[in-house]
Amino acid sequence: MESNRKIHFNMNQEDISYVSQIFESYEGIGLLRTINSETTHMCIYTNVWMVEKCLTLINNLIKKEKLNIFNVHVEISSTVE
Repeated sequence: MESNRKIHFNMNQEDISYVSQIFESYEGIGLLRTINSETTHMCIYTNVWMVEKCLTLINNLIKKEKLNIFNVHVEISSTVE
């Protein structure tokens, strides 16, 4: 069983820096990367034990911070690009 996960999503371009700072403040939860800044395709690299915490954080950003985060999906991965 692979223990790595990728959480893909899109968001408004002007919020990328803010979300990046939020994930950096939660050290160890996951590594946020911008896959494509034009399409705002983002990816969080995390493990099976932290994926639910990452998803909870994303949901809180959507509900409490009113950020436009969409197309959220999780995939199993054996590597971090």
